[in-house]
Amino acid sequence: MDWNMVGAIGETLGAVGVIVTLVYLAGQLRQNTNALRSSTYQAYNEGSFSWADTIMQNAPEVAAIFQFGKYDDLDLESMTRANAFFLKTFTMKESSYLHHRAGSLDDDVFEAKMLGAETFLVRNQFARELWDTEAVHGFGITPDFKAYMDQRLAARSAQRNIG
Repeated sequence: MDWNMVGAIGETLGAVGVIVTLVYLAGQLRQNTNALRSSTYQAYNEGSFSWADTIMQNAPEVAAIFQFGKYDDLDLESMTRANAFFLKTFTMKESSYLHHRAGSLDDDVFEAKMLGAETFLVRNQFARELWDTEAVHGFGITPDFKAYMDQRLAARSAQRNIG
């Protein structure tokens, strides 16, 4: 057997090994991506359930916030509660936006979360007033998410005016 033939066989085996390794790594990457998406969804749901539990445990206080006509009409205690409520609500929705943008939240899950945020802001005048004021920036909402939600709200309003 000649050394050139041994070298050619070695190169061929090496190339096959590289291809097998790449196929294996692609499968691992796909599996990790799916696990990340599942983990992100689970963590988001756990946060949502925790938030829902907090609301249920404090229903009278939360309901009292919405009895005021304007954010500026709130007393200090109610303003503190309102700020905490909206901070948690808006940052949870923003979290969905950021995870979706990073590719770790599926389109259908993301759309459901954004539709929920949109509906909350459309149906709750107090929440919408707060969203439309500069106070929302105090909650640390990113300009990208604010612009995204404003665009959705404007499209929904335009659609309602057409129909």
